[in-house]
Amino acid sequence: SHSGIDIKTMAYAAMGSENYRAVGKKHMPKHWLPPAAPHTHVAVEDAREQGKLFFNIRADLKAMTARGPERKT
Repeated sequence: SHSGIDIKTMAYAAMGSENYRAVGKKHMPKHWLPPAAPHTHVAVEDAREQGKLFFNIRADLKAMTARGPERKT
């Protein structure tokens, strides 16, 4: 059995965006993104970049969970 996760959907949830199509790297918090490096199209380097992005988003989601739900007044 295999399972996976969609990083864009995870970012959509973490950003609280109302527009899924607007979720892209240019709209993500800068601290989520790994330092800019030339895109080499080497699969292992791309995978590392995606992994860093995943764990940065995950850290923010965990912090949000620890704070509890935000209440709108």
